[in-house]
Amino acid sequence: MMGVIYCIHCLKTNKKYIGKTERKYLSTRINHHFHYGRENKYCNPLYEDMNTFGRKSFIYGVVEGDIPSDLLDEKERYYVSLYWNTGLLYNQRIPSGCSNRTEYNKQHYQENKEHKSEYYQQNKERISKRNKENYEYTEELKRKKREYYLKNKERILEKKREKKKQRQSKNE
Repeated sequence: MMGVIYCIHCLKTNKKYIGKTERKYLSTRINHHFHYGRENKYCNPLYEDMNTFGRKSFIYGVVEGDIPSDLLDEKERYYVSLYWNTGLLYNQRIPSGCSNRTEYNKQHYQENKEHKSEYYQQNKERISKRNKENYEYTEELKRKKREYYLKNKERILEKKREKKKQRQSKNE
């Protein structure tokens, strides 16, 4: 299997994220990054900036392609190490040989915890507004789905019956 090293670049902060993927389409991996950012699943500077500046403030591309799977980690470490000391990387882990990983992790955990608390306090109003908008959108989507279902109920039920018959005939 082959993979690529990719870079996500923020036009507002000039910071980069360097990653690797073996997915067929790089856009799928990039979409996962934006999804995690929207979900606020991780306290991560990249995802926070994605939320703050929006998708249009980021560009991405392949740094190196057609890399055999067994060399991907090594290549990723190489490219991350090129930018590590610039202060312009979103990557939060240190590639092998850059520093003492344990000390870094302890320090980073505390900084990340403080940053997350500070970020929340500074953006409490914006986060609350966004959550309300998401809730309203969800309610609107539910309403539209109900309307569609009621309008097309017979057709939907007929398709379900057909699929059930097909499954039963396959199992026999």
